[in-house]
Amino acid sequence: MNEPTRSAGPYSRFQMRALAVTSAVLSVVIIVWGLILAAQGDSRGGKAVAIGVAVVLVLVVAIPYGVRKGRL
Repeated sequence: MNEPTRSAGPYSRFQMRALAVTSAVLSVVIIVWGLILAAQGDSRGGKAVAIGVAVVLVLVVAIPYGVRKGRL
């Protein structure tokens, strides 16, 4: 009922939420892919896991911030 009136610039709230969900899903895919590569002994697996975890950490901070600011 008490919806914030701030906009997300040129993007709608739906587009911003879709971007957040897509980023979250892709980061999970990268983590799983990295774990599979690491289990096979590929050195790139650890790097992929690190990138996926970094994206998750950014999203953990950015999504609540966007909700609080009324952009998501």
